Amino acid sequence: MYRSDLQNTPKVTVLLPVFNAELFLTECIESILGQSFSNFELLAINDGSTDSSREILATYSDPRLVIVDNNDNRGLIYTLNRGISIARGEYIARMDADDIAVVDRFKKQVAYLDTHPQVAVIGSWAELIDHSGKRIQLRQVPVGNKDIQETQLKTNSFIHPSVMFRTDIVRASGSFRQDALHAEDYDLWLRISENHDVDNLPEPLILYRVHSGQISQRHLRLQRATADRIRAAAWQRRIISGNLSPDAPSPIPGWLSRLRGEVGTVGGDYLTWLQLFREMGRENMASQLVYPLLRAAPLNQQAHSELLRKILNYILTDNQIRALRWYKKRLLCLLGNKH
Repeated sequence: MYRSDLQNTPKVTVLLPVFNAELFLTECIESILGQSFSNFELLAINDGSTDSSREILATYSDPRLVIVDNNDNRGLIYTLNRGISIARGEYIARMDADDIAVVDRFKKQVAYLDTHPQVAVIGSWAELIDHSGKRIQLRQVPVGNKDIQETQLKTNSFIHPSVMFRTDIVRASGSFRQDALHAEDYDLWLRISENHDVDNLPEPLILYRVHSGQISQRHLRLQRATADRIRAAAWQRRIISGNLSPDAPSPIPGWLSRLRGEVGTVGGDYLTWLQLFREMGRENMASQLVYPLLRAAPLNQQAHSELLRKILNYILTDNQIRALRWYKKRLLCLLGNKH
C-alpha cells in the first residue's frame, strides 16, 4: 500500500474502487484531482485488476493519491468496507471509476454537511452519459429529508457514486453488508435513514456513465430480489421502532404489480433499461431485453409492443418499416385533425 505524505488530516476521503477500469479511469481521476475543493485524499483501491488500471494509477504523482491493492479480486463490498476502515477524512465521497465528478461537487457537498450537522448522507442528481461521454438524460432523485424518507421504502432515493457521507456514522452503522449483494448501497441508506436525516442536492454533480457491463444491468433479478428483502426488513424495523404505523401497507409490490411490470418490479427495471438503451441509440442492446421483459411482466402492454416491434424489424425490410412509420404518422395527423 502506498500512503501519501499529507501532513494534515484530509477533510474528505474520496473512495474509488477500481477493477478493470482502464477505458474510463483517466477521465475519472482527472475530474477528481481537478476539483475546486482540494483538501482530500483520493483512496484508489485496485481490486485485482487484470487490465492496465494499476499502471494508470501509478502514472500519477499527486500527493493526495493513495493507492491500495487487494491481493486478488475481492468484490465491491469488501473493497468499499476496506476503504471505509482506512479512510482518514471526516467525510467520504464515493466515486466509481467510469464516472466523472463535476468540478464543484466536493465543494458543494462539504459546505452542505458542514452547515447541516443533522444530515448523515448528501447525494445529488446526475447527468447520464453513454460510452463516449454523450449526455443522455438528467436523472433526478427526491430532495429533502421528508420526501426521501417517504420514498425510501419504495425505491432507492440515492445515486450511489454521487453521495458524500459522514465517516463515523457509516462505520457505526456497520458499513456495507455482504448479504445485501447488488443492493448494498440501498441497504446502507435504509439503515442510516432510520436514525439520521439524509438529503440530495437538486443539481447534477456527477456524470454517470451507462454501459452494458454495469452490475445493475447484468443482475437485475438478483438485485430486485435483494432490494425487496432488505426493504421488507426495513419496514419491519420501522414498525417495531414506532416510526411506522402497524397498519402501514407493505412496500413490496404484489403479484399483479409484478405481472404488469410496474415501478419497483423486475419488469419495471427491464423496461427502464430498455428505454434508456433506445435513447442512447443502442437498439441492439434494447432488443436483447425484450424477452426478459416479457417473461418478467407478461401483462405489461409495452412488453407486447416491444415484441411486435422486434418481430416486424426481423421480417420487414428497412423500406417497409419506413413506409409503415409514414402511414402511422399520417393516420395520427388525420385523427388529430378530426378532433
